[in-house]
Amino acid sequence: METTVRLMNVAQETLQERYAKINDLIESYRGKEGSIIPVLHIAHGIYGELTTELLQFIADRLELPYTKVRGIAAFYAGFAVTQTCRVSQDSREDIYKNIREIILDYRGIESGLIPVLHIVQGIYGHFTPELLQIIAETLEMPLSKVTGVAAFYPYYKLTAPGEYTIRVCMGSSCYQKGAPEVLRRLKEQLGIEVGETTPDGKFSLEVVRCIGQCDRSPGISVNNSTAFTRVKADDVGKILSSF
Repeated sequence: METTVRLMNVAQETLQERYAKINDLIESYRGKEGSIIPVLHIAHGIYGELTTELLQFIADRLELPYTKVRGIAAFYAGFAVTQTCRVSQDSREDIYKNIREIILDYRGIESGLIPVLHIVQGIYGHFTPELLQIIAETLEMPLSKVTGVAAFYPYYKLTAPGEYTIRVCMGSSCYQKGAPEVLRRLKEQLGIEVGETTPDGKFSLEVVRCIGQCDRSPGISVNNSTAFTRVKADDVGKILSSF
């Protein structure tokens, strides 16, 4: 059976229309202390994942900085946050300023570095030298320690993701139906390993637990907007050439 492609084209909808299910619910939380967590739970329960657009919508409705909402969502493992990060329309200086304010609460906490790294990557998508310096200064830690911890764990990204992030599903169904061979072929054709980006900055490669296509496995997604299903290793070249 040929590979099927599902394009999630919602360009014709306004954000208000797209998120009508939670619009009134969010309104009831506006201005209330501690409102972010219950709103994130509601949005995640309804939509299944927290995309950049959904987080921006929540931030706008609650009148909170986008970076704060995204950082909190990224910190808690229970929320499925889309990892392709587009850091909203704020300037880099504004984003860095918000990051400083968010992580100030962790200064002096012995185990504060790991949650801070999670929050910052959730906000910005990867670590720049400037961000590592901001973390070190804000937490009053040596830069070498911050950089060393970030470099040690493969989850953390020290380089910007590619234009297209390819995620190979390694859930049980996809794994059993050939996902490892699809991944092997992707690594061969891209010339990179999982967690790396091609030298031209076009593609990044990741593995995930599920992309919601178990009935049409194995599946891969590209930037969380295009899903390729029933993928065979021989399909990889054609898929890559379409971007």
